[in-house]
Amino acid sequence: MDNPRYVPIKTILQKTGVHRQTVHYYLRRSVLPPPIRTSRTSALYPISTIELIQLVQALQRQQRLSLEEIVELFRNHHYDVRAIRHAVSQQAPSLLSAQQPTLVPLGDVMELLTPSPARDWLDRVVALGIVRGESREGRMMLSMEAVETLRAVWEGVRAGASLEQFARLAQSMEKQAQEEFAQFLAGLQALPSSRETAPQVAKLFSCLERFGAHRRRDALQSLFMSRLRQPGNLFLSPNRTYVFPSRTLLQQMGLFRELDLILRKLDRNPRDLAVLHQLARASYLSSDWARLHTTAQEILRLCPQDAEAQACHGQALMYLGRLQEAVSFLEDVIARGTNPMAKIRLGQALAKQAYETGDASRLLDALVRRSRLAEEAIRESVGNPGLNRKVRLNAILDALYFTDPLGLNRPVEQDVVALYEEFSRLSDRRLSVLGKISLVMARMYVTYALYLVRHQKGDPKAPRLLKEIARMDPDCLLAARGLSKSAAS
Repeated sequence: MDNPRYVPIKTILQKTGVHRQTVHYYLRRSVLPPPIRTSRTSALYPISTIELIQLVQALQRQQRLSLEEIVELFRNHHYDVRAIRHAVSQQAPSLLSAQQPTLVPLGDVMELLTPSPARDWLDRVVALGIVRGESREGRMMLSMEAVETLRAVWEGVRAGASLEQFARLAQSMEKQAQEEFAQFLAGLQALPSSRETAPQVAKLFSCLERFGAHRRRDALQSLFMSRLRQPGNLFLSPNRTYVFPSRTLLQQMGLFRELDLILRKLDRNPRDLAVLHQLARASYLSSDWARLHTTAQEILRLCPQDAEAQACHGQALMYLGRLQEAVSFLEDVIARGTNPMAKIRLGQALAKQAYETGDASRLLDALVRRSRLAEEAIRESVGNPGLNRKVRLNAILDALYFTDPLGLNRPVEQDVVALYEEFSRLSDRRLSVLGKISLVMARMYVTYALYLVRHQKGDPKAPRLLKEIARMDPDCLLAARGLSKSAAS
């Protein structure tokens, strides 16, 4: 059914911010008109449902109407949004006289949580003071705001938090609210008195409530973002070139001489795929993202399904600052087939994109997806040892690049040690110049990753790993920076 006047429930949830269970609850209570069923499990809703839900929220918070009063208002005006808004504007004084908050029986609350908790769990939440309930005619009732708080607690407990943690947090917030309210009241003394005291107090309380909610959220988000970046983010310099290996080491190992040879070969045969792959690898090692981008494009022009070029193209776009292009391109790649490195690059691009928005919730969502993509990439690359090592190394470095302040995103030391030992056992005797440089680079990165993991645990032997990097590359800026910090501490 293609009709612009009807939308799926997904659109309703996105536009209003309410949960699916809340929509179903409103339908059962006749707050909303019934949807049109398109199948046994699907339905389309009038687009006015979005405004009706927004009206419910406004009438509850601003006019303090009960759900029963809202149902009566909506029914009397046949769920016509314009008619309802006009009635509210005309009848605001009489509506204000109701002053009854919407209350939901505790038994109904269980239907709003997925999966439903046990009744004694809800009783315990109320007993601990995490949410406030009211006793009406022998039944425990919760406001809709308390229900939303309860939903957050339930999701937190299912994610691993305890009720005791929420109880301590609630007590801390109660104390903070008392202090904020006292300060606000002290400031009101300077305001001129008004004959309409009740409306003035209601308006001031609404302002205080909104200010407190938004300012607390901003403070928490700022704290989260400030604690997010860890020492592991120092793999790229401000101009997006690798901090190590140093250019001195790259020069000594013959990278730039090899690059000249590759360019001469391509001058003779621009369509040589093997040589183009060498150029892409040399561009990656020298952090030349513009050249990597054009080289990957040329490979994909000749061979559109080249998995390595697809991943390189996405990485180049990312480091050239074209994050949305990188995300779109890589999403399309992984939708069309298996490509472990493309999944790794997509996770990196999503995390960087979310970080630049400054939105902590969006960044956490991106980190969760990045972790899932990395797990899939590791499984998919098991049959290719070289690719698997590269995938695992990138996954570890990514987890160190953005480490969440809750400490739930840290690499497991045993995994890093295993990878460190694997790279240590590899021989470079039969490797090309580019292969030898790649191996040295990987060893340096996995050594630094192991240092970071052990340093975060307070292991006194961790600085030895920095000295190991310094032996491999005496001119390495990152190793020198780490050694100086270690000496200072």
